[in-house]
Amino acid sequence: MLAAALPFRIISKHADNLFQLEALLFGVAGMLEEGLFREALNDIYYCDLIKEFKVLSSKYSLKPMDGWIWKFSRLRPVNFPTVRISQLASMLSVTGGLFSRVIEAGDMGELRDLLEVSSSEYWNDHYVFGKKSKRIKKKAGVQATAILLINAVIPVMFVYGKSRGINDLCERALDFLDQTEPEENIIINEWKNSGITAGSAFYSQALLQLRNCYCRNRRCLDCIIGNRLIMYDIRLMNNDELLLEP
Repeated sequence: MLAAALPFRIISKHADNLFQLEALLFGVAGMLEEGLFREALNDIYYCDLIKEFKVLSSKYSLKPMDGWIWKFSRLRPVNFPTVRISQLASMLSVTGGLFSRVIEAGDMGELRDLLEVSSSEYWNDHYVFGKKSKRIKKKAGVQATAILLINAVIPVMFVYGKSRGINDLCERALDFLDQTEPEENIIINEWKNSGITAGSAFYSQALLQLRNCYCRNRRCLDCIIGNRLIMYDIRLMNNDELLLEP
C-alpha cells in the first residue's frame, strides 16, 4: 500500500537526501498524523519531519495512508514498522540507484551490503517516535536480508535478465539463490521430517513450489515425482502422512 501511494519517480528525485526520504515515507505511511504518536509532540526530529512532509506533500499532491493500519503488537521492537521504514529509506538512498547496484553486484557479499542497512541516527535510541530507549544500532539482520533476497531481489534479477536476454544475469541470480540459506517455515520442516532437506534457498524454493502447486492440489499425475512413484508401484504412506491438504 505504501509503494502504491508513493510513486517511485518521487523517491528517485530525493534519493540523495535521507531526511527527505524519511519524511516522504513516514508521511505517506500516515505516521506523521496528528495524535498518532502523542509522546512525540515535543520531539524535534518528529516535528521537523512533519514540516518537511507538508512541503513535499503539497508539491507532489500526496495522499497519506491511515496511520492506524500499521501493526506494532506482537512484534519485536526491532521489527516495528517505524524502524523498518527508516531502514527502507537508507536502502533507497544508495548512491547510483538501488536497482542499478543490485544488477551490477558481482558477488553475494556485495549484494548483502546493499540490503543490510541501518536506520538513521534517530532510531539508534528510539523504536517509536517520541519515546527514548536503550541505544542500539538498528541494522537489518541476516534473516530479514535473506527474506528480501529470496522473495524480491533475486527473482527481479532473474526476470530482468530473462526479459533483456542477459543470460549471465540469470545465471548469477540462480547462483546467488544457491548461496542463500534455505527458508525456515512449516512447509520446509514437513519436507525435512519426510527425509528431504533443502541445502539452500534454491532447493527450498523448489520444495515450496512442489507443495503449493502439486501436493496441495493432489496433482500427483501431473508431477514427475508422483508419476515415478506410481510407475514403480511404490506403496505410498497413509494420506495423513503425505504432504497433502485434507
